[in-house]
Amino acid sequence: MTERPTAPDRLQGLAREVWDATVASMPVDRHLTRADLFVLEGACRNFARYQRIETQIEDLSAKSALAGDFAKGKEGRLEVSVLRQQANDAFAEFKRLSRDLGVSMTAGGERVDRDLFGDPVVLPNGKRGRPKHRPSQKLRDKVLMLLALGWRNERIANAIGVTQPTLRKHYGSELKLRQIQRDRLDAWRFEKVVHQAEAGNVGALRLLQQMLEKNDAMEASASLTGDQERGEKTEKLGKKEAANRAAERAIAGDDAGEWGSDLSPGFKH
Repeated sequence: MTERPTAPDRLQGLAREVWDATVASMPVDRHLTRADLFVLEGACRNFARYQRIETQIEDLSAKSALAGDFAKGKEGRLEVSVLRQQANDAFAEFKRLSRDLGVSMTAGGERVDRDLFGDPVVLPNGKRGRPKHRPSQKLRDKVLMLLALGWRNERIANAIGVTQPTLRKHYGSELKLRQIQRDRLDAWRFEKVVHQAEAGNVGALRLLQQMLEKNDAMEASASLTGDQERGEKTEKLGKKEAANRAAERAIAGDDAGEWGSDLSPGFKH
């Protein structure tokens, strides 16, 4: 029987747990070369790094719904945060190394076969499929964020790894408020920028001015569009109704047409 390799002393914490659990799950006749051991160590380190960053993201998300996964970029637009990019990179490297090694990496006896974004894609019995969905506040916040971005139910369900019926079952209250989520997001962004501006952040002051100008332009455009729509509705009168109103305006002296005020009662030459 091949002796199972022990983890190097430099490997500590979760990385060492992943090493021990992975080696224990290997067939007894599996021989690991020196190169295999380096690959295994790299995979363990990347998984541990991924988990550390995920913990940081969860801590930030507990303080604010969008913090951790997203950050404000140019012109106040939401972008994927550096932490989320680092977590994704670490997990992608972990998956690449585990594939190179040709083993299913494990931690604490539990399969950790996950996708690029950390969501499980394999059931405990090893068959492909979705585990039973467990709603959480983090997922509810994620649904709210995607609703604010204008995503349809199909895309949101795909993003959190559930079917559309499951999405409607567990997140129906969030979906019912779809129309107001973008307004809530914009209000949240303004609130954050205003607080930073009050603290004397020069960059926040500039960003606030840009956001205000953009907001005023949008409001003016919406007002103009509303006026045009109301005008169009007025113009869509039937011929008979339009003729009657024209006659009324002429009689009242409001119509400066060909007859002018000649039709007004009491007119004298």
